[in-house]
Amino acid sequence: LKPGGKVIFSAHLIRTFEQWLRVTLAWARHRARGERGSERGDWFTWFLTPRGTIGKAYSHRFTTGRVKAEAAQAGFRAVRLESEMMHFVAGDFRE
Repeated sequence: LKPGGKVIFSAHLIRTFEQWLRVTLAWARHRARGERGSERGDWFTWFLTPRGTIGKAYSHRFTTGRVKAEAAQAGFRAVRLESEMMHFVAGDFRE
């Protein structure tokens, strides 16, 4: 990243109590199955592929605070939620 440069990224955000509850229940279900590597926010979707088989997609659901904390851990000093579309802008990278 050039000095003064910015990076834009998006994240799947937990924005309502209902979403938080679903994520928590999914996490509890994974833990009950003995899936010790799962984290609260891990989310899997199953879908039908063109071949007629079942595919599985993974994403992680974050709170805004968790996104900002992870960006800070990666070295960004300034992170803000830019839009309702869940896009973040990060800059002022520590070298």
